[in-house]
Amino acid sequence: MEWKGSSVMAVALIAILGSANSLLAQAPDATLATEALSPPTRALLVQEMQALAEAMGRVHRAMVMGEHRTVATEAKGIHESFVLAQELSETQRQEIQTALPPAFLSADQAFHELSAKLVDAAIQEDVRLERLWFDEMTRACLGCHQTFAAKRFLGLAGASDRKQGAESG
Repeated sequence: MEWKGSSVMAVALIAILGSANSLLAQAPDATLATEALSPPTRALLVQEMQALAEAMGRVHRAMVMGEHRTVATEAKGIHESFVLAQELSETQRQEIQTALPPAFLSADQAFHELSAKLVDAAIQEDVRLERLWFDEMTRACLGCHQTFAAKRFLGLAGASDRKQGAESG
């Protein structure tokens, strides 16, 4: 019975994430989005992204070693936002809300919702759901980077176009 409830929640959140990815695909000039931020705010955002990448690495290591408590702890840290929650001034929070496109903010929110689901899966010691939520978080990272940071991650620019070309060719 619990498995059915977990599956329904998984399908629902994947549908939500799909909506966020759809918004990402429609974001105009999104690769320049973070350039609209002031240098100090942009620096905090970059610091946050680096902390998230490090945490994702720790989550991966913990998952493959069956260390559910570590998965839960790291995923909780991701959910609560490391740097931004602690260091942003109210002015910087307003800047982020107004300078970044709504699709970026929606994608960020969806990513953090996924990390909360990963926390729940780790607490339940459900390896299948841990993998599902971690995969969805990784997919969300890739989608956001392709849309909003293509200049920074040149290997991701046009990656979906190349994949589609390979599949149809």
